[in-house]
Amino acid sequence: MKLYVYDHCPFSMRPRLIAGLNALPVEICVIRISDDTTAYSLVGKKVVPILEQDDGSCMIESLDITLYLDSLGSKKLSDTTINSDFETLRHDFLKDYVGLTSPCFIHSCREFQSDSDINRYQQREEAFLETSFDDLKKQAEARKSHVETFIHSFIPFITSTDPTESLTVTELVLFPYLHHLKTQINITLPEPLLRFWQHLSSKIPI
Repeated sequence: MKLYVYDHCPFSMRPRLIAGLNALPVEICVIRISDDTTAYSLVGKKVVPILEQDDGSCMIESLDITLYLDSLGSKKLSDTTINSDFETLRHDFLKDYVGLTSPCFIHSCREFQSDSDINRYQQREEAFLETSFDDLKKQAEARKSHVETFIHSFIPFITSTDPTESLTVTELVLFPYLHHLKTQINITLPEPLLRFWQHLSSKIPI
């Protein structure tokens, strides 16, 4: 099987991590931002993640792919839905997360191989944030401080004793944000979130 992803995409991380936790034989294929051919040839639109199965059929929608992959393994997920209170917090947190990470991703993620990749992504994120990357860099320290305070709100959603053996869908959805904040800007995570991230970060297939 092949899983088509962006490195920077939290939605791509969901099935990617589950494939790693279940030790499934899935090839990780990073699509360039400016690649307008691969996704269209597979599913008729520009979207990630995409799971291409051995018979050539394809799946989209990150949670659908995640639950399918988990069913092929040892079933690491203990439930199937995202906590609604968590989703509210995630929505409130999203612009700060994007504001901190997006200027960093263009230097560290494999989907950025050319100016075309970078420019297309930068224009999209600047439009979403209504702020330039230059201004985001100037705001980074203040935004980081705010996020380091806000992120404590996610602690109650860490409920699994050993997430490498069993975790909730809510924990799975939270993980990519923690991972990107930690690896891109070295955010200070409170101890429960740090332990959770440390448990799972080595399980991501490359």
